[in-house]
Amino acid sequence: DVRLFRPGTGESIRVLSDATGTIGAVTFSPDGALVAAASYDHYAYVWRVSDGTLVFRTLHGGEVRSVAFSPNGTE
Repeated sequence: DVRLFRPGTGESIRVLSDATGTIGAVTFSPDGALVAAASYDHYAYVWRVSDGTLVFRTLHGGEVRSVAFSPNGTE
């Protein structure tokens, strides 16, 4: 699971539970609208922060160890 917390208070605001493996890395898009996760289950995941909807999942040939968005957030 990926858990989102409110900065400053530490209040849990959302749990993103679509990933089935251990999450090794997480990053937010530059505008904060999306969060991506690298998982050892061979998938990379992208969720919409506002409602927790899984918007993208892609299978790779091995463990996914890092994720990143382009500086302008389009990739």
